[in-house]
Amino acid sequence: MAEYACTKLKAQEVVLINGGKSTPCVIVTTNGCCNQPILDTNKEEADTVMILHAKYEADRGSTCIAIHSPDTDVLVLLLHHYRYIGAAHLCMSTGRVTLHTDGRRFIPVHQLIDKLTKDQLNIICLYCITGCDTTSGFFGKGKRRAFKLLTERASNYQPLFNLGEELLLSGLQRTACTRFVISLYGGNDVQTLHQLRCIEAKSSLWIWRHATTAQYDLPPFTYFGYEIDGDGLTPKMMSQPAAAPGS
Repeated sequence: MAEYACTKLKAQEVVLINGGKSTPCVIVTTNGCCNQPILDTNKEEADTVMILHAKYEADRGSTCIAIHSPDTDVLVLLLHHYRYIGAAHLCMSTGRVTLHTDGRRFIPVHQLIDKLTKDQLNIICLYCITGCDTTSGFFGKGKRRAFKLLTERASNYQPLFNLGEELLLSGLQRTACTRFVISLYGGNDVQTLHQLRCIEAKSSLWIWRHATTAQYDLPPFTYFGYEIDGDGLTPKMMSQPAAAPGS
């Protein structure tokens, strides 16, 4: 495969091949291929590996980087890590061609950054809390409504904005997450809610915030609201009823 790739590459073009968690990263150029140890990673998802590769290319001097993906997760990661990646022009290529339409397009991340306020740039926190690959979405409440609530009342939820920067969950973060969920459903500050969502979102956020780091030590997932079930893991379920019983 690497030899075939070499015959198709043009001068100055580089292909990074990473087979997944704990496998060597191979760099392919017109001169051949070799391992690049600094890109060997224990990340499990391609989403964060792409961010790591973008940072590597920016450090090598690339000023214009495009990442192709159909996944919204990647766009959120690019918005968050734009300043860390360091490329002046950062785009996401997405969309596909169907029988009747051509939906391919480039999203200029570097231009979107200039249109978002400081509070809106905390979209990575909102995205993980309201539903991502490891956290379920809210019933009947989409991300647009959640985004509007968070930006309109940003001062009420400040502890959420640094969620995932540390592995330990603070009491202020748990309280802010609970109040946010209650407000999303029209409740008030005196109501309480028992939930593990903040802990689950924290695990995703910690991984996402460290996307530019090749190797990291992540505690067992039992620390993030999961239980060991045989050889696998299952989410820890709440013990209270899903909704108040009818009168």
